[in-house]
Amino acid sequence: MSENLPNISSPESNLPVLGQVDFEHLRPHQLSELMNSAWLRGIRIEADPKVRATMARFWSEFKEAQARYSPRTLSQLDYVWCQFVAWCDENERDYLPASLDTVKCYLSQRAQDKHRNTISTDKWAISRVHRETGCPDPTTDKLIVNLHAALVRTKVIEEERIKQASPLRENHLDDLRELWESSPALADRRDLAILVLAYETLLRASEVLNIKMRHLQVNTDGTATLMIPITKTNKSGEPDYAILSRQSFRLIREYLAMAGRTLDVGSSDPLFIGINQAGKSVKTAKPLGYMTLNRLYARAWQVLNLEELGIPCFTAHSTRVGAAQDLATEDGNTLKVQIAGRWASNLMVYRYTSNILATEGAMAIRRRDRR
Repeated sequence: MSENLPNISSPESNLPVLGQVDFEHLRPHQLSELMNSAWLRGIRIEADPKVRATMARFWSEFKEAQARYSPRTLSQLDYVWCQFVAWCDENERDYLPASLDTVKCYLSQRAQDKHRNTISTDKWAISRVHRETGCPDPTTDKLIVNLHAALVRTKVIEEERIKQASPLRENHLDDLRELWESSPALADRRDLAILVLAYETLLRASEVLNIKMRHLQVNTDGTATLMIPITKTNKSGEPDYAILSRQSFRLIREYLAMAGRTLDVGSSDPLFIGINQAGKSVKTAKPLGYMTLNRLYARAWQVLNLEELGIPCFTAHSTRVGAAQDLATEDGNTLKVQIAGRWASNLMVYRYTSNILATEGAMAIRRRDRR
């Protein structure tokens, strides 16, 4: 994203406000304060070569520290920021730093046909790039804060809903087992093992893709314990654990045997790997990608003929949603669901299971027998 620093023609570099500034030791928050101070005096310093070089240095520091963020977060930041840059170029506006009017116009235009979550992501990306490069963050200004709140409220009043992944529930797994459990196709056996594991553990897509053989511990009763070293809500270095049923662990072993692979609990090889056009496991043990995982879920949806029932296509989040709903159906205990899914709060649990919980609510139970 360093190439997306605006190419503004440089003014005189010896502006009075920059006279005694030690740019070499300047930090992002200090540059932001310097810009604000200059702007209050009617001086625009952001195009000065020394300021531009300092902004580029800060961005390089951010890129060097990218290991602290997930690849998906970085990819999203790059994609969303580049959309903002393209809009600014098209409308002949500066984007770094961006004026309040620029951000206001951009978010307002996006709100015409974009979901409120998308607008929030736009605001986040603009904020992050400005802060990382030492530019004043326009999204913290009351004008933008109020605008964002108004845009979100309008969409809520208009009953815009947050799109939820189509749930892949236990009855779907049972149907898939009948179709794939004895299949001679390696893809069927691998995909079934993945879906059952993802359902039982409520793993997110990235967590499924990160599973290595050494994350499995074989138990004497035929089950297995899966170590989850890092999750969206746990980056402490202390892993979480989930139990795989005898069925799930058996499906994994059968997939590995059919693929000509050996379960080595000391190996760092990915548990699930690609399959070539000949239907054999690829020789290079690389983890599956997001696109492959999503295609896997879409294939399961297609095989089950769910389009005829009007059920939206499965995505890589469908097992997590479906498992949460099945657990909520049992006794309506959202705390158990929250713990099983390793959610930091019960907000997402309610979002995934609100329709299930409604049928077991106090009034629903009280009035159930009324005719």
